[in-house]
Amino acid sequence: MRRNAEVKNAKVKEDTILQVNDLAVHFEGQEPFTPKSRRSVVRAVDGVSFSIRKGEVLGLVGESGCGKSTVSKAILRIIPPTTGKVLFEGRNLCALEERELRPLRRRIQMIFQDPYASLNPSMTVYQTIAELLKIHRIGERRERKDRINEMLRVVDLDPEYADRYPHEFSGGQRQRISIARALVVNPDFLVADEPVSALDVSVQAQIINLLQDLQEKFSLTYLFISHDLSVVRHISNRVAIMYLGRIVEIADTNTLFEDPLHPYSKALLSAVPIPDPELEKGRKRIILSGEVPSPYDIPRGCRFNTRCWKKMDVCFEKEPELREVKEGHSAACHLYG
Repeated sequence: MRRNAEVKNAKVKEDTILQVNDLAVHFEGQEPFTPKSRRSVVRAVDGVSFSIRKGEVLGLVGESGCGKSTVSKAILRIIPPTTGKVLFEGRNLCALEERELRPLRRRIQMIFQDPYASLNPSMTVYQTIAELLKIHRIGERRERKDRINEMLRVVDLDPEYADRYPHEFSGGQRQRISIARALVVNPDFLVADEPVSALDVSVQAQIINLLQDLQEKFSLTYLFISHDLSVVRHISNRVAIMYLGRIVEIADTNTLFEDPLHPYSKALLSAVPIPDPELEKGRKRIILSGEVPSPYDIPRGCRFNTRCWKKMDVCFEKEPELREVKEGHSAACHLYG
């Protein structure tokens, strides 16, 4: 049995494309309604660890302000991490200089939340996508044009749109352009930071289906960030739930949705509507009481203790570690200590 466990762990490690170890991002700032002389530290991300296997979609979920987007930007070094490691195929991105990081940037791309804000309004679609090819010195002029036309077709846009500007497109079309820009350099890993939250519901479904088709076609791996649990359930293989800068639970999608362990996860999932009126009518909702703590002043012990209905004395004294409760299912809660 021990030998089998060792073989399994070695296989998982071999298949891992991204490993995040104890990642922290802290900002110095001024807490609202306090004297200017009083400076505080915002612990936006405070010790996050997870791994993603090749070909997998990991959904990262949580309330607005919990640190999801900061995690994504720290992985890509858009924001410098305070501490921790981000290992991409074994190489620590946090320790690399810019010249060493540039070749890896080609393999790790990002799809941003707001497609209009992420596109330069003064550049055409062709110029926007060609910029990445020029930066990474991919192909000659004719080859670049063919590559851009191919990517536009892949995301279901007419290559004739290449000479248009972002304001001439709908929100869904702009997001398709952003996806084409990310794919044009043939990446292995995509960070999708709430890629459908700014779109209409009908368009959201189109973009989600497109991302799934592209994952299969190009053998992509995703870190998919969202606050929409229905979308995450549809696209993700595993789900990690964040609260106030830390991951409180992580498991495969079906397990998490059917048997959540952490009280915060249970409260989140109870808010997801069920399309069956009879089931929805008889379902119990968990309404959280208490206030969301300020990131300037995180509570001692478990950071969820101000809102948890199952809190114990130990929850005010010691912060729980994220530990495996069941095989492949981890939670940071003293209830499972």
